[in-house]
Amino acid sequence: ATVEELDAAERSILKNRIDSLVKTLTPGEKVLNWNSLGIKDFIERCNGQITDFQSIVKKVKKNASIIRSLVSQIKSTVLLPDPKTLRNNNYDLQQLYNTLDAYKQDQIQVVRKKYTTISQTLLKIEGDLISSNVITGGSTEVTGRQPDLQAYYRYWEKKIF
Repeated sequence: ATVEELDAAERSILKNRIDSLVKTLTPGEKVLNWNSLGIKDFIERCNGQITDFQSIVKKVKKNASIIRSLVSQIKSTVLLPDPKTLRNNNYDLQQLYNTLDAYKQDQIQVVRKKYTTISQTLLKIEGDLISSNVITGGSTEVTGRQPDLQAYYRYWEKKIF
């Protein structure tokens, strides 16, 4: 059930782990039966890999949920105050401009903080994938430039912009 819970972007970053899991499980489907001598080792190996996979999926899903919420908040940001709040004040043009600009600048700061949090959360996902050996062959440092995660970064970039 865990693999079906993944969306396309999550599936792409976990593809190597999914392939490894399928490779581990395949002998139980084709070669082994309950009377095979290595069945106990096979079951232990499968249980270990399934547990590891579920753990990394849980981490990715939790962080993706955080990002999804932040993206939604960014998209729903209103850069101008409700006109009803301005109606009761007699602003001259300069005061109105200053009021609107101050409100807009405050909202931009809020959005900037949320965007920074998205970047930090993506780096956390990258770190989780590196530490669980989902990403191999590249740098073992969290840089935000992992080739295996380019499609994932693009996915979130499209959601934001």
